[in-house]
This record gives sequence, C-alpha cells and structure tokens, in this order.
Amino acid sequence: MAAGILDQFSHLVGAILCASAGLIIWDIGSRSPAHVLDDAITGVRSPRSLIRGIVRFFIGLIFLSVSIALVFLSLPENEYDRYTTYQIVAFVTALAVELLIGNDVRPLLGLCKGTRGV
Repeated sequence: MAAGILDQFSHLVGAILCASAGLIIWDIGSRSPAHVLDDAITGVRSPRSLIRGIVRFFIGLIFLSVSIALVFLSLPENEYDRYTTYQIVAFVTALAVELLIGNDVRPLLGLCKGTRGV
C-alpha cells in the first residue's frame, strides 16, 4: 500500500517537473505579450530564429505531453473522474516553479541572449 502511494506521488512530482521544464523552455511566465509579438516578427524575418522557435515549441510540447501522461499514471483507478483537477493543480504548480526559477535556469540551458529569453 505504501509503495503504491509513493509511486503515485513520484509520478505526480515528475509531472510537475516535466511541465515546469516545458514552461521554462517556452519562457511563459516572464515574457510580456509585446515581447512575444517582437519574437514572432523576428521569426518571420530570420529563418534561423524561426527554426529555433519551432524546435523550442516542440521540445516544450514533448515535456508537457510527458507531464500529462504522468498525471494520468499517478491517479488511482477510482480517481479517473478527477483527472482534470489533478492536471490543473500540476500545471499551476509548474507555472509557480517557472516563475520562481525560470529566469535562473534559462541561462544555464543556453536559452537566453543577454538577460532576456529568446
């Protein structure tokens, strides 16, 4: 019984970490809409920037897909009807993690030019 709960908890923590990684790669929490628009215009003008943005999008999408699968795997069979609630809680927690550590992690991953994300 305790091993099952620990297994479910570890899946849920993994889901939060994967969602956080996806959001950090996407630079969701700290990017203003004006900066997103500026990046989109830059992507249209520069093929290299566009390809880099597409790659970042798909890498983030992979992390979020793994997060969705891990949340589903963390649920006991009698909790499947509450899947959406668990997923929302995991995603909001991931947003908080991205807000707290995203600006510190992005330079370590090489995702920043100067002090601002790409």
